[in-house]
Amino acid sequence: MSPTGKAAARVLGVVAIIALALAVAPQLHQSAAPQSAVDADAIVAAIEEYQDGLDDMWTDPEAPTGSVLTSVQSSIIEVRDGMSDDGTPVTSAASEVTLLQATAQDDGTVLAEVNVSTTFTYEGVDDPEAPGV
Repeated sequence: MSPTGKAAARVLGVVAIIALALAVAPQLHQSAAPQSAVDADAIVAAIEEYQDGLDDMWTDPEAPTGSVLTSVQSSIIEVRDGMSDDGTPVTSAASEVTLLQATAQDDGTVLAEVNVSTTFTYEGVDDPEAPGV
């Protein structure tokens, strides 16, 4: 498989992991409130803030990760470093977050189902002036 094909396969694999993690896991803390008081704007803002941090990790090895790496962060680091080693480093990553549904839980958290679409730009293998997306 060509370096570009390997890079694309790695990115797709990590994108699938990120999408699964964000669709299944996000439980965002919110003050205990009745089920009808879910603040969609606050939920989207919290997820976008988290996703912005993940997007930064694609291009900045010094991006803050917190005290403990999550499995998504570990995957990004592995793929980012592998793509760089293959000669196709990611030069930008930008995500769009869409809230599909959010449900207040009895314990005061919110379970959110989201769709995250990330666009990557990376240096071309043969021509750094012709990036791939």
